[in-house]
Amino acid sequence: GSYMTPTRTARPKMARAMHRSALLLTLVLSCVVAASAKVGKPPKDLTDAEKTTLQAEPGSYSCYGKCDSANAEKSPCGTDRIDTYLGTCNEFKGSYGKATQWGATCPKHVCKAKCAKAGVNGDFHCFTFKTGDKFNLMFEDANAEVSAADMGLSLGCPGSHKMGKKYMAGKKHRDCEGGGPVYKKGEKTARPAADGFDKDKYKKKDASAACKATLERFVCKDIDKSKSKDKCDANDNCKWSADKKCVPKTDGSDAVLDDAYKNVRARAKSKADKCAAITKEADCTGDCEIVNDGETQTCDVKPDVARDAAGVDAVEGMMFDQLEHELHVCNAGKSKKNQTACEAIGKNKGCEWNADDNLCTTSMAHRTDMAAKVCPNFMSDYAGAQRAAADKLREKHKEQKAKAEKKRDEITAKITDKKKKKKVKILADLAIAGKKAKKIKSTVTADSADAACTEALAKAGLTTDNAHCEQDTSSRRKLLASYTIMMIPDPTVDSAKVIASLKSNGYTVTEQDEDPIAVLRTVDGVEAADIDALETEADAAADLGTGVADLDSETKTADAKVASDSGAIRAGVFAAVAALSVLALA
Repeated sequence: GSYMTPTRTARPKMARAMHRSALLLTLVLSCVVAASAKVGKPPKDLTDAEKTTLQAEPGSYSCYGKCDSANAEKSPCGTDRIDTYLGTCNEFKGSYGKATQWGATCPKHVCKAKCAKAGVNGDFHCFTFKTGDKFNLMFEDANAEVSAADMGLSLGCPGSHKMGKKYMAGKKHRDCEGGGPVYKKGEKTARPAADGFDKDKYKKKDASAACKATLERFVCKDIDKSKSKDKCDANDNCKWSADKKCVPKTDGSDAVLDDAYKNVRARAKSKADKCAAITKEADCTGDCEIVNDGETQTCDVKPDVARDAAGVDAVEGMMFDQLEHELHVCNAGKSKKNQTACEAIGKNKGCEWNADDNLCTTSMAHRTDMAAKVCPNFMSDYAGAQRAAADKLREKHKEQKAKAEKKRDEITAKITDKKKKKKVKILADLAIAGKKAKKIKSTVTADSADAACTEALAKAGLTTDNAHCEQDTSSRRKLLASYTIMMIPDPTVDSAKVIASLKSNGYTVTEQDEDPIAVLRTVDGVEAADIDALETEADAAADLGTGVADLDSETKTADAKVASDSGAIRAGVFAAVAALSVLALA
């Protein structure tokens, strides 16, 4: 049979050196944990110049955070989410060897924030490639064995070993070849395996607490995609963190799901180990399946087999499936990093393209569907959370809109020309609503520009109350009796209907979207300082308005799901009653 070897997809031409640097530092993610941690080998075609660039790259630190009994159950890296850390202190407790002290490997984005130099930086022990001897990671000073073990722990390959008179990072030769943990767009760190997780001491949450934690995680994770502090603050399930993320308000909500996942992996470890030991693709059958994300290929235990072997209940099984679905389905083959491939499987397999991370992920719709199957009233609770947040945000939007309109009125109060005043008001209202200024142009046969505007407005179904019209001075008159006019409808108008109406009346129409604030800056007599002040308030109002619309849409979707499920249940009950009636008559 064919052997499973790491495969690499073609690299994009842009940012070539940076991309190769990332590949060099990327772990074979599925193996990054505690004593069994390994790292990926560097690409063979990396040039010497690129190696030099990587060694000198600012912020290219690897590090580990110091551990003690107080933080034994946590990660010292400052995060507790399964997709942003490499394991708790306890998971690394038995593997740090001759390192200066007990510690746990941190992702690279944490190291970049915490490390100002190589060496000890507060509670973090930091390294760069320059610390050791090029890529051999060798040390030969008086403290060489300790230094090598420290570097190994920082790279996620704990331990050290002797090579001649020098010491190298990693328990065995080549363990640390390739660099350390990376966290950047498109590169998620591995989910922890069962190493170091004490399943006998694990205390699972009851179903209602676990379902609440799931709800909080989903709601806040969904809000975090918009990076909106206002939306996050409005939701009673979430809070805005110091690092500007929307996270669950209840401490430990993430850990509930993460620990449930690790518990299943711990209880199914013997089956997982058997699959991991298989080296031939043809032999990866039965309880095992190939996991190929387009970059690496491994043999892993099937999620349903792991779940059954663990003997967990439906709620814990759902939390385990939440994480496994992304790895086994959405990240399979070319779909992990290819938007087209991801979207091709998305509709039927519950995946969606995450543009921020440049990664194929489990869709929120699929996540909520999975939870709704085992958590009572999950969708109605989800809809309720979004509805309550929308109502709170609606009040804030109302207040902000009033502030923006006050700025608008201060500007229009200074304008005496009625037509110019109306134009400024419409442009300001468009900015406050977060809409573009739709410039609709057409040539009209008339005796004057005013007459042309009057005719065009009438044919378009508009009036001077809901649209501004003026001669387009940028266009030349084609005939002495024709004028090219330009109309800008206010935000309450459906521009598509306006254009359709004009065309149905025989007019040739062109359209152009522009930033209303930019158009406002071209109006004579309006002070720049006044426009700046309006822009600040209008942008804030527009953002809040978008947030309200998003939450209303999510509420509507969840309500529809609740109604659909209720309808299905009622139909099932009616069918059952009808069947019993038939039996009774028989």
